[in-house]
Amino acid sequence: MATDSNKPVLFRDIGKKAKDLLQKGFTKGHMLFLSHITSTGVTVSTSSIMSEGLMIGTVGSSFQAGRVKSDLSFSTLNQFTAETTYEDLVPGLKLCLSTTRPDAKSLGKAELIYQHDLAAFTSLMKGFNSTPTLECSANLGSAKFSAGGSLSYNSANNLLVNTVAGLGYTASPFSLALLCDLSAGKTVNAYCLHESLIAGL
Repeated sequence: MATDSNKPVLFRDIGKKAKDLLQKGFTKGHMLFLSHITSTGVTVSTSSIMSEGLMIGTVGSSFQAGRVKSDLSFSTLNQFTAETTYEDLVPGLKLCLSTTRPDAKSLGKAELIYQHDLAAFTSLMKGFNSTPTLECSANLGSAKFSAGGSLSYNSANNLLVNTVAGLGYTASPFSLALLCDLSAGKTVNAYCLHESLIAGL
């Protein structure tokens, strides 16, 4: 499903550009990543990370047929992961299912995502067992300004384990976000990103 630039982003994507700039891609050790797209549209990728004398390798593939996208990967830790995404079950609604062997009971996931013109909602279940962790989030607004929050509930001990509220504003070249963790830590994080284009480089 193509992303509608006029709709609000999911709550977890508030401030994503700034957070990725600060956090994504920082891996201790050495990393090699290769990817190839075949003539039929199948993506095949392999990666390896070597850190402190330990090497972890992963081989994966991704392919799409109509509204169904599938991702498969296998690592040298003997872990197999399969993820399937069903797009547009009804307009704006998609379902993502993920399972990992041999840890499906703790690492399996099922997520519903719904994006409306003025709102975005997610509902996530982590763990295919009798006491999963449940996460829900809602975000209201537009592509430029959004406000929302998320809740995480641990059914094993009947407790809310994480509560976050936030505001986001994106208007090129600025991306601003304010996220407040209202759970035990009670932290406030502010993100600001200014994108500039240097001509001639």
